[in-house]
Amino acid sequence: MIRRSWELPQNAPVCLAVGRLVPVKGYDVLIEAVKLALTQIPDLHCMIIGEGESRESLTKQIKAYGLESRVRLVGYYSRHDTLMSLRACDVFAMPSRYEGTPIALLEAAALGCPIVAARSGGIPELVTHEEQALLVPPEDPDALAEALIRLSQNRKFASELGMNAKNHIEAHFNLDKQVRLTQQTYQKAWQHYTSMA
Repeated sequence: MIRRSWELPQNAPVCLAVGRLVPVKGYDVLIEAVKLALTQIPDLHCMIIGEGESRESLTKQIKAYGLESRVRLVGYYSRHDTLMSLRACDVFAMPSRYEGTPIALLEAAALGCPIVAARSGGIPELVTHEEQALLVPPEDPDALAEALIRLSQNRKFASELGMNAKNHIEAHFNLDKQVRLTQQTYQKAWQHYTSMA
């Protein structure tokens, strides 16, 4: 259903990214990587869920590369629709320049999505390169493109990575607990902020 709403060819490989459209998320690097990867995966599509200050610059980059039919900024989605999108994608990408403990990556792993992510912030503490994900240097569109190509061309390996990630998350992380702790942290910060106002 999600793929139909995006009007994508049935068997086209789909890369999905989820997060705020801000520079630290590295979506400009992802767009560059998709441009490079298309030379070997001409039917690749990339969907980016989220809103933020970088929408205009990312839209300009997509247009400059002529990728309007391949890379789409689909806007804000509810958590339910985001999870449905994760289930429908072939690769989850997190090209962040920095990340703490990314809930989106944990959710993608819990759903068994093959993951390619930047080796930045707390990401290497959550997944291991070549075991539960492919990790690439941040700010490296060539390495990111190679990982996208590898996961798109070798579906068996991609599936194994996804299942390893799912098993790893189930064994070592309680996602509901992580979400609850994150919400509590935000609530405390908000209470502190409002008490000072």
